[in-house]
Amino acid sequence: MSDLGRLVAGRYRLVERIGRGGMGTVWRA
Repeated sequence: MSDLGRLVAGRYRLVERIGRGGMGTVWRA
């Protein structure tokens, strides 16, 4: 499932995934 374009906390839109590792994923918002 892709979170790209998802609105987070009614305020931030996920634009691009820039990294992923064992602890989570980093997004440009």
